[in-house]
Amino acid sequence: MAGSGEHVDLERFLSVLEGVRTVPFSGEFSPDGSFHAPYTGPGIHLLLGGDLPDGIDGGEFWATRVLPADRAIYDEGMALQRHGEFCQMDYRIEALDGRVLSVRECSRGTARPDGSVRVDGIVTDVSEQRAREQAASELEGQLSAARGRLDSVLSAIDEYLYAWRYPVHGPCVIDFESMPAATFLDRPASAGDAEQEWMEAVHPDDRALVAEDVLAAQHAGLPGSVEYRIRDGRGRTRWLLDRWRCRREPGGFIAEGIVSDITTRKQAQDGMAAALASKQVAYVALEEARRAAERASNTDPLTGLANRRSFQHSLDRAMVTAASEPFGLLLLDVDHFKRTNDTHGHQSGDDVLVAVVACMQTTLPENAVVGRWGGEEFTILVPGVQSHDTLRSVAEGIRLAVRNERLATRRGALAITISCGGVLSCGGRDSEELVHAADAAMYRAKQSGRDRTLLAGDDRTEAPSDEPELLLIAQSFAHTASIREGVPEMHCAQVAELAGRIATRLGLPAATVLRCRLAGWLHDVGKIAIPDRVLGKPGPLTSAEWRVMVTHASFGADLVARTPGIAESASAVRHHHERWDGEGYPDRLLGPDIPLEARVVSAADTWNAMTHDRVYRRALDFDSACAEVLASAGSQLDPAVADALLAVVREARVGALPASEIAA
Repeated sequence: MAGSGEHVDLERFLSVLEGVRTVPFSGEFSPDGSFHAPYTGPGIHLLLGGDLPDGIDGGEFWATRVLPADRAIYDEGMALQRHGEFCQMDYRIEALDGRVLSVRECSRGTARPDGSVRVDGIVTDVSEQRAREQAASELEGQLSAARGRLDSVLSAIDEYLYAWRYPVHGPCVIDFESMPAATFLDRPASAGDAEQEWMEAVHPDDRALVAEDVLAAQHAGLPGSVEYRIRDGRGRTRWLLDRWRCRREPGGFIAEGIVSDITTRKQAQDGMAAALASKQVAYVALEEARRAAERASNTDPLTGLANRRSFQHSLDRAMVTAASEPFGLLLLDVDHFKRTNDTHGHQSGDDVLVAVVACMQTTLPENAVVGRWGGEEFTILVPGVQSHDTLRSVAEGIRLAVRNERLATRRGALAITISCGGVLSCGGRDSEELVHAADAAMYRAKQSGRDRTLLAGDDRTEAPSDEPELLLIAQSFAHTASIREGVPEMHCAQVAELAGRIATRLGLPAATVLRCRLAGWLHDVGKIAIPDRVLGKPGPLTSAEWRVMVTHASFGADLVARTPGIAESASAVRHHHERWDGEGYPDRLLGPDIPLEARVVSAADTWNAMTHDRVYRRALDFDSACAEVLASAGSQLDPAVADALLAVVREARVGALPASEIAA
């Protein structure tokens, strides 16, 4: 029974070896040096790609399969076996089915008194291991080359780019930095962790600020932008601007940011701000003393103006005598005020409101009544105004005064614009109608591009006067992206032009048409961040490569949002790959939730892609492309936008538009 058990164990052992493509063998060197292998394990057919031929010794036949290029390695190993020594050698054989395998042979010889040597060993198929090693070596070479190119680029940048990892438990870890932190800080390297080394350089008066607004925010995964001071190794005080955003990773967050030295700029700003602040403090103190009694119940505590309730009383009283004593009503709104708060903080936003009020009061008639209507909106009652030209002149004086003045804030001087709407006292039966008319005019001014004045009854819906400048900015971005992607810049130009035509066909306001054109130029700008191996791949992308490719929409939107003038096109850039049925990316928005400009650009981009040759397919003819648009309406495309697209391209087809303006 014991013998039977041992036999079963042996069979199991040999089965395991066969499963890992390992073959045991036993051989013998005769005193004359000839080698014979009377025994090989049952898995030999897996390595040879077939059975050993009948009537031939296994060892002799195996030697015939060794590749000539590896014969010297094989002969050297056999010599070690012949002398009874341990041997391990790697070489290649050609199997009977034509495959070339990499094998590893390990054996040990035992010398006998008669001069023969018994050899026992195993042969293992290591082909997959060799392939993995070769692939790893090639990848390492590619990574090394890429790192070399990156280092070359980073050496030309004098800012500190970083990616710091904040695990849930444990200290901060530096994943990437464009230069050693100690080099940027001009300090000796510290033995502490990254946070400790950085905090040691921070000015003592700013360490609490950095700990709370930078490090604590990054630990919590919050984006931000903070200015603070450091002391470098030469005892100099330098100002830094630290800007970052965070992304969640398994086990914590990664903060990716850039630190810029703004010492020179800060010194100039601080000098100007100090002088302006000194003047402002004196002015505020004088006004506060004069209006202290009234302010408690009738004034806005921030600006010192009449609050909404107080101004409403003044307006109601003026309406009673409007027939004999006409007046004009203006509503003013600070442009992009939310962006100012988000970028510079709410305290700086308050400073902007105070400074806007100061500018207004330098241009207004002495008898004008000014109030804060709410948020960033102001109201002005101008007595004695009887004509649109006079009211427009007053509004334009305020607008230009604000526009031409850099307003002092605790974060430095800022350039601010306002939009104005106005109405004469004869424009409404009561104060509520009058306010509504002025508010509607102001809203149209903002829709027409901001930084302008419109009065009730004006028919001004033209695009912003800075349209050519904005388009030049967008075209420059598109040109950069086209060079990076290796595609003609004409694609972005065609998408922009077609998007503008579609928006016009839909009857959208001029400002919206402009945003559609800008987004058409900018829709692919995010591809500058996509690696060459993904962006230029001629065939289908893998799932991993696709996950990289789809980030171009959000990256492009971030880039556009940071660029003044074209920032309002960011949402169209981010969402131009969303689908009407909710199956698009990056946010899977559904139907009307997709910004209208994004739906227009999506349709224009789809038409251009279908009607031009691509690496992976030929262009469709006109009728086939129209059929594809109809099929996509309600699934990929907004049905109304799809109808407008077809109307535009069909008009171009029959000559309503120059053929060069529409890709068909």
